[in-house]
Amino acid sequence: MVPPDAADATLPSADELRAEEEARHMRREAEIERSWSKEVVVEGGGRQAWPGARATLHVVSTVVSSRSGEGVGSVFEDSRPLGVPRLLLLGRGILVPGLERAVGGMREGESARVVVQPEGAYGDAGSPAAPRVPGSAVVTYEVELVKLEEEAELWDLSFDDKLRLAAERRERGNALYRGLAFAAADEEYEQGMRYLVYMPQPEDGQLAPLEEATVRMQLNLCAAKLRTGREAAALAHADKVLELRPEHPKALYRKGQAHTQLGAYAEASLALTRAKAAAEAEADSSAAAAVEKEEARLAERRQRHARQRKAAYRRMVGGGAGEARGEANAEAADQPRAAAGGGLRVGVAAAVLVAAGAVALAAAALASSWG
Repeated sequence: MVPPDAADATLPSADELRAEEEARHMRREAEIERSWSKEVVVEGGGRQAWPGARATLHVVSTVVSSRSGEGVGSVFEDSRPLGVPRLLLLGRGILVPGLERAVGGMREGESARVVVQPEGAYGDAGSPAAPRVPGSAVVTYEVELVKLEEEAELWDLSFDDKLRLAAERRERGNALYRGLAFAAADEEYEQGMRYLVYMPQPEDGQLAPLEEATVRMQLNLCAAKLRTGREAAALAHADKVLELRPEHPKALYRKGQAHTQLGAYAEASLALTRAKAAAEAEADSSAAAAVEKEEARLAERRQRHARQRKAAYRRMVGGGAGEARGEANAEAADQPRAAAGGGLRVGVAAAVLVAAGAVALAAAALASSWG
């Protein structure tokens, strides 16, 4: 047995761990610094960028090469056709590290071509979505630094300034959303929400406008998450609205959409039923019509998935009595989860009957149990 003192002696000390972490950080910093190069295309005559600056810039991002050869020559970001330049606070990790360093050395009005190696871009793994970039990709960025502005830290901004900046981000997000740039819109909404979240002690007269702005931004975030395939996040944003306004029709509608996309049909039906009732209570005919359209989509998806399950079961067991069992099982699987206990009991009974050779009777029992 190793004495306790001897065992402790083999462990690195706090100073050694700190030195190791500092060395790792320095290696990473050097790796990022080597990863990028910049060619000035148009000289800028304004101020040089600084950490924390509010930067407005146009960016065109192109894959130059990749390990697999996938995506070479593809443009995965171009702010110009959208008519909405990017707006970000420098030094906050919004850009990939190599591009962040390059922009940090630019002047207002400057245009440059920046080439970033994988170590300063998306790495060996790449980015699977929003933006979609292959692994080990070398990326080129055509950057125009349009404008640099001062922006105070969150804790120094007044209540009115925070509402104004949040509204600006929301409007930018809406423009991007209308242009089908859903990931970029989502980023704008997220940036807008940070102004609304950091409200340490709002006064009584500020609560109503803050709630209204929060509800609007959360609904925008919910819609953007749905469009980018992040249904769980969309549900979380819808729930944030419902915490403030429990029967908000649009929040319930978005919740129904998210559950539908996740295949949670019972939950989707419940949310849409509440949404329709809330819309009718507010005499909002357009909202009620949207809910009815979503209910039709839900019904179509349920029917399609039931048919798919039946077909899959038929292929698995191969026609005849097995086909009857497959149809009954598929119908049972598509019912609300609350009935699962009864389905289990009937399923066990059916299995016994099948074992006894009464295949047809088992199928009938399963079918009748779900009405």
